[in-house]
Amino acid sequence: MDVIIADSAAVVLPYTVCWNSGMAVKVLEHGTALLCADLPLFREIGEHVGPWITCYLTDGSDLSRQVDRVMNYPALMEDAERLSRFLDGLSRDSFAAEFEGALA
Repeated sequence: MDVIIADSAAVVLPYTVCWNSGMAVKVLEHGTALLCADLPLFREIGEHVGPWITCYLTDGSDLSRQVDRVMNYPALMEDAERLSRFLDGLSRDSFAAEFEGALA
């Protein structure tokens, strides 16, 4: 799976419901763009990583247009730096603290 993700220009995650971002993070760790349904979780990650995540309408009606957009977007150095900062901020400790806070 790592080879396929790394060799891809973009990956579509066709989830209609999403409770965690494990696969999204896996894809982003390879510096591969993501196309995801317009769900709160993906919008939230997108706020941190910018153009690395593109959301399409949940009914898929604009997916073709969004694929074209992603495939023709020139990744800029600041985009890579933004993604790197997001990924560097992920850790088991920070996840555990947020999870514990949500349960409290």
